[in-house]
Amino acid sequence: MRTGKILAIFGLIASTFAVFVKIMTPTNVQFIIDGSVIEFTNIPEIYGSSDMIIISISCFVMGSSLVYLWLIDKNQPVLTGASDLRRRWDELLAKLTNPDEQRIVSLIIDEGGTIFQSQLVDRSGYSKSKVSLILDRLEAKKIVERKRHGMSNAIVLK
Repeated sequence: MRTGKILAIFGLIASTFAVFVKIMTPTNVQFIIDGSVIEFTNIPEIYGSSDMIIISISCFVMGSSLVYLWLIDKNQPVLTGASDLRRRWDELLAKLTNPDEQRIVSLIIDEGGTIFQSQLVDRSGYSKSKVSLILDRLEAKKIVERKRHGMSNAIVLK
């Protein structure tokens, strides 16, 4: 979602710039070919078909970007702060019945919602394979997500 927002902002800025430039500098040169004589004539404030196509496409991109940015902000849940997040994590922890899963989730919560898998192995006292199996179960329940980070996995609470 973050990438989409960045692309929408870039599209908005680029299309606004393109519309501004095209409106301020219309195509104003006319070529007149009469036999072997070529004459250039300046015609002020006349927009050609290429100008109109560029302005139309830029306006479409600008409008699409604005609608996307407006809708993306409407769909974002509003958190009242760290206390609300902590309360949600505590509710999540209370729902877990397996003590091993509770311990792993508790360690992730203590680290602010993100921890490396190797740190979980060190702090939990469990073997690598046991931590991996517990994380598999938590991923299946959509409680955590593994993200590759170099040679390790970053574990993030959803």
